[in-house]
Amino acid sequence: MAHNLARVAGALSSAESGRASVATLRHTLFTIPDEKEWTVIFNKVTAQWGAFNYNPVFDALRVKIIPQTAEIQERFGITFEITGSKTTNIVLRWDRSRVVFKVENAA
Repeated sequence: MAHNLARVAGALSSAESGRASVATLRHTLFTIPDEKEWTVIFNKVTAQWGAFNYNPVFDALRVKIIPQTAEIQERFGITFEITGSKTTNIVLRWDRSRVVFKVENAA
């Protein structure tokens, strides 16, 4: 799911879910939501409009995350929960799903 101008996960030096990680400053964030599993994608192309020109060849990282059940949220939302001086949880919500992954500033 990309929303209009693909947003960039900037100012982060790594993002991880389990053991997967990507070291960079800028990536576009895409998701493929499903009831049982979401795919979260960090793509190297940062200047794109939505997912119309998305190309998986430029994926830097794909992680599979099992969603948690949450209160219904009709519009896709992204929030940030600061968990430490260099760590933040990114929380993705849509419908009755909540997906959380940690990003860490290694600098």
